[in-house]
Amino acid sequence: MSLPPERLASVYDFALFVQQHPLPSMPEGDIFGETEDEVRADEEQWEQQFAASRDKLRAIAGEAAAEYRAGRTKPKESHHECH
Repeated sequence: MSLPPERLASVYDFALFVQQHPLPSMPEGDIFGETEDEVRADEEQWEQQFAASRDKLRAIAGEAAAEYRAGRTKPKESHHECH
């Protein structure tokens, strides 16, 4: 994947900002009252659920790509103006 040069510069600037402004260490409980171990367990559960549905998601993506190639899709109407 390649980004346009102006986007690369923006990503690089953001990476420098994050590097220079590290987050404070996480207290025992986060803003939702979960400990780091609870957060990790929740993330593991999400990873397992995603892995279990990977084939189904791949099939759905294949169907969408086939519909696009066959010309059976329409552009989504946007109510936002692009500037």
